[in-house]
Amino acid sequence: MKKTICIFLAFLLLLPLCSCGKKSYSISFDKDYDEVISAPKRARAGELVEIRTCIIMDAGIRVFADGDLVAMTHYDSDFWSYAFNMPEHDVVLSLEFCGEKGNYVQDDDPEQEEGGAPMETVESISAADWLPNWPKASGGLDEYAEVTPDMMNSYVGALEREGFTLIGGNWSKLLIRGDVWISIADNTESYNSASVYVTLRTASDGMSADEAITVIGSAGMSAPARAAIEITPLGLYEETGLQLFKVAFDEPPTETALDPIFTVKTFILGGIAAYEISLMDAVWADMDCDEASEAVVLEYGPTSGVCSIVLSVFRLENGEAVRAAGSMYILNHNSFWLKTADGKVFLNADGTEYELTVRDGG
Repeated sequence: MKKTICIFLAFLLLLPLCSCGKKSYSISFDKDYDEVISAPKRARAGELVEIRTCIIMDAGIRVFADGDLVAMTHYDSDFWSYAFNMPEHDVVLSLEFCGEKGNYVQDDDPEQEEGGAPMETVESISAADWLPNWPKASGGLDEYAEVTPDMMNSYVGALEREGFTLIGGNWSKLLIRGDVWISIADNTESYNSASVYVTLRTASDGMSADEAITVIGSAGMSAPARAAIEITPLGLYEETGLQLFKVAFDEPPTETALDPIFTVKTFILGGIAAYEISLMDAVWADMDCDEASEAVVLEYGPTSGVCSIVLSVFRLENGEAVRAAGSMYILNHNSFWLKTADGKVFLNADGTEYELTVRDGG
């Protein structure tokens, strides 16, 4: 009989991680790294330390604490996050860069491999490189104020000269290129405001964007698709065989929306199977202790007026993606993200942590 996974939340008291009265130790880096977004300078023994780095397109970052690899715990639109429990001594952190184009080298003069050949480099690109230089609004990192229509037209025109294709209408715009997508909510005509959200492509060894579009169309999910961009978190494909893609679809004009419009949906794919998801975050772990990792996906809930989330588990079975479990929760929190530590998965909700566990069923 196949094993069915049921997913549950367990409130964490985190008593073993209590750092009350414990001595604090220093956290430093072996050299300066432009890719580090945030890192504490000190922490108490046993305290959970989070390091955030920028996302490097078509490459990866490994974080080491005193030579020991620190697992990536979760990702956001603008950063990768790594976490470890602070030991009872000072810690020196180092970063290692890797990618399909070779090793990333920060120095102006590339290091030499054996035989004298220079190592290939990977350009460090973050989402911030594509954001406009406009006054920021108080609403959030991607919100801008005092933006005129001329400023918007100048920004869009500059991106088109960089090889981006514009789809959409006056209010909702999407500029797409193979490696970067830029979504814009344009309120310049009415409120002199705008929001800009950047998605960077993450490259795995799985199917290409064109192949993903074919799989999604064959699965009868949606068609026709204009373009797709891979957003698989670093390491998820290698551990689970699953990939994540954002896909843009053209929508025909209607009586109330005469401008060209589009929709963007997110899918998780494996083999010839595809599932549409409302993605907030995704990690992987061996949830059912069968020595094979599953993808744990945090999704927006379907409710209106109350905050709800959906937690789903996906895995490969006979080479195809299947949704092994899914549960909805209504929680009195505003922000959510997933992390992994010591082989376990945790839901962080406004700083409160819940452990995700599984139950076997018939």
